[in-house]
Amino acid sequence: MLIGPRHDEAALALIDPGADLGEPDPDAELTGARMLLEHLPDDVTVLTPSTDVSLEGLGAKLRELRELRERGEGSAVIACHTAEQVASPLKGGIVLRPATDDDGDPEAAARVLTAGMLFGEPGRFPMPRQVSMLCCDSGDLGRTVSGEWLVLGTAMLWAGSDRLVVTSYPTVDGAEGQDRDSIIDRLTTTKAQVVDLGLRI
Repeated sequence: MLIGPRHDEAALALIDPGADLGEPDPDAELTGARMLLEHLPDDVTVLTPSTDVSLEGLGAKLRELRELRERGEGSAVIACHTAEQVASPLKGGIVLRPATDDDGDPEAAARVLTAGMLFGEPGRFPMPRQVSMLCCDSGDLGRTVSGEWLVLGTAMLWAGSDRLVVTSYPTVDGAEGQDRDSIIDRLTTTKAQVVDLGLRI
């Protein structure tokens, strides 16, 4: 249930948000990540593939959870796509809604919570104390290994997380050679902290 002895309340889950709002893309669907929806506690704020959340809406939800974070509690699990192959690390981020096919419509562009937004307005997007990002290249390793620190992971820390897991691939969907059900079991085991579990995957 994503709980643990210190950070014993899961606060937020972003599970492939907005993916069902446009034309379906079988190549981009995170079927493994969606399986996590069946294991989340009832009191968790969940953004699902059918959720159309704006940046303002996400910020408001995060600010509602601020009291939980200030008590030193609260976790978030983020299993979705990230904006990759962008010109600047500050443009990388969490995809809240994929791009649609409506060319010329500003709303057709992908909706992304970028590293730049988290660095620039951490109070607008206050993160829970403990975050596990099971996303493709949420660690932005291509840049961090060459000394770049203005990346998504650092931005999450800047916005309030103090325990963070980032990954180089979508953990549930892209774990080649591993049993997907076993990974989900480890992510949802009672009294196991989501970040500690992420570190062991």
